[in-house]
Amino acid sequence: MKRKNISILLIDDDVCYCKLVTAALKRAGHSTRFIVKTANALADGIKLTEADDFDLALLDLGLPDSFGLDTFDRFHAACPNLPTVLVTGLEDEKTSIEAIKRGASDFLVKGVDSFIDILVRTILYAIERTRAEQMLQLSERNFRNIINRSADAIIVTNKSGTILFANPAVEALFGWNSDELLGKPFEHPVTVGRTAEIELTRKSGAKAAAEMRTVETNWQGKTARLVSLRDITERRATERKMNKYRENLKTLVEERTEKVNVEKELLSVTFSSMGDGVIVVDPQKRIVLFNRVAEVLAGWEFEYVQDRKLDDIFRIADERTRERIVSPVDKVLKSIKTELGPDSEVLLAMDGSERPISTKAAPIIGADGAITGIVIVFRDVSREREIERLKQDFISSVSHELRTPLTSIKAYTETILNDPNMDEDTRKRFLEIIDEESNRLATLIEGLLEISRIESGTIQILREPMDVDVLAEQVVTALRPLADKKHIDLQSEIDENLLPFEGDADRIQSVLTNLVNNAIKFTPPRGSVKISVLKGSEQLIVSVCDTGMGIPKEALPRIFDRFYRVYHPGKHIQGTGLGLAIVKKIVTMHGGRIEVQSEIEKGTTFTIFLPLDRRNSAEESNSRIKTPCDADHSPPETG
Repeated sequence: MKRKNISILLIDDDVCYCKLVTAALKRAGHSTRFIVKTANALADGIKLTEADDFDLALLDLGLPDSFGLDTFDRFHAACPNLPTVLVTGLEDEKTSIEAIKRGASDFLVKGVDSFIDILVRTILYAIERTRAEQMLQLSERNFRNIINRSADAIIVTNKSGTILFANPAVEALFGWNSDELLGKPFEHPVTVGRTAEIELTRKSGAKAAAEMRTVETNWQGKTARLVSLRDITERRATERKMNKYRENLKTLVEERTEKVNVEKELLSVTFSSMGDGVIVVDPQKRIVLFNRVAEVLAGWEFEYVQDRKLDDIFRIADERTRERIVSPVDKVLKSIKTELGPDSEVLLAMDGSERPISTKAAPIIGADGAITGIVIVFRDVSREREIERLKQDFISSVSHELRTPLTSIKAYTETILNDPNMDEDTRKRFLEIIDEESNRLATLIEGLLEISRIESGTIQILREPMDVDVLAEQVVTALRPLADKKHIDLQSEIDENLLPFEGDADRIQSVLTNLVNNAIKFTPPRGSVKISVLKGSEQLIVSVCDTGMGIPKEALPRIFDRFYRVYHPGKHIQGTGLGLAIVKKIVTMHGGRIEVQSEIEKGTTFTIFLPLDRRNSAEESNSRIKTPCDADHSPPETG
């Protein structure tokens, strides 16, 4: 026997459910062959009806582009003659019943297993009933034949509810034949347009559940009521079982979903918070994942690069030749093992900028041993490259600075050793030079150790209340002999009622000593040096100003660099080039900042700002606060 084809349009946004229904209908085992087409949105479904003829539509009321009764109204308006069965997971029977009032053929609550049998019967019934109604509208002459062939019990009543006609299916539902029912009142109100589930009393006294739908018709030239009754007793029992099963399934799904969501959130947070750029591609090198760091480094947003080829986005080149190089992903696809990128690779960002990176790629292996994807982890190594450069510069500078005094010591020592007849004055002068160079070497080594201790964090600032004005006076007293030797006027200016400062007294004293000593060293005879300690609103302001030779403008940005010394033509002044670098680091460790102003042949002023409240930032004020040193750089009058 040739199977009959029935074309079904299933409109549901649940892809898995669409596949389940399609597969179930294909193996339904009926004499009917179901051909199912699916759409995930209302607009797509309506568009399919314009191209194909369908026998029935299965419509979910909750779709991405429509919801509730509006879904059915829009679909019914577009396809008024297409039988429509509502299949919803909303469990909203009132909404479904209202839709049936507006023209829907039937409704079913989503389920599994036994639900499919009901679905098949519902589809067949909906198609059959709709076609019957259409035939009734076309020809009243076929009215009785259509009703008599209906699978449902159908009765016709007058407006008051007296039964005028009953089809053969009534006997199966009620137990009475049609002749026994004629002229008797129907036990339920017959209201046009009413759809309801009712309880009937069979002839045997047993109860039966039926779905009743009432429409207005014309019977023997008079307005009448046509009532269709569908036995849903078995369906009710099945639905009760399905509801219980669905509740259990819902609980299980919720538990599994919660677990998956937690794991997904954990993975998402881990992926997003990684400090390295992470890209995941499929075996065809299409981008699947692209974390925030990767977006920043490459300059692309994930929404733009998703599903695009990796080589179009992740462009790397040789740092020396600027030629494109093979991605480590290509190596992984060949070797099926973790691969590293070359040491000299740079990432070419979307905006054309370049940055050195370090790359590693690893395969993602599936259960069958095949590559299912590749993960690329890369990071910006600009900082490491800069540190390496600074390290090399530091080593070079240290070597140079150490070599200079050692060379002098060795040369003068060899001269003394090779000349046993050297006169005493020359020998003494050479030994004094050796002593000076040894002291310079010791100072240099101590400076290097101090810098190392500060940068490694091994120095702990001992914060205790101290009087900076007392430290300033001690520094002035200690260095006054040096100033007097050069006839330099060494002055101090201290505010009254200064608040104590919490800090490391020894470190702060070394800072003041260094600055005052430098001022004396670079100030010519009969000049002046002044140290001031003033009280600001929330900070101490310590200034050391001199009337020395000054610092060229171009040298000011580097004045606090290690080993940097200002070149003064025709003048050689001893120093290691580490003092100001140490000064700045100690000031910074106290939460303060240091500024310098200078003018050639007029003098230099170093100003330190120390916060009285440790919670205040060193960036408290970028505006320069005027100090007494600004008033006058001229040397004092001499007699």
